[in-house]
Amino acid sequence: MRQQLADIYQRLLKQHGPYVKANFRMISYGMNEQSETFKKSYPDSFVRYFFRFVKALQGKRGGAIDFKKAKKRL
Repeated sequence: MRQQLADIYQRLLKQHGPYVKANFRMISYGMNEQSETFKKSYPDSFVRYFFRFVKALQGKRGGAIDFKKAKKRL
């Protein structure tokens, strides 16, 4: 699951770089941005947001909801 989250974060970073950098700040503490460790890492705020979004999509009663309603709940 950690690798999947890292892949999702890296894809979002490539597609929506300024938004992701502004809302999910990555503190690297001097890590090389080209290293494998850096590529496999993601900020905790991204994980919290991601799972809150998944939980909103599932709904409280277990039924799925559409994307528009999920964004409203979140």
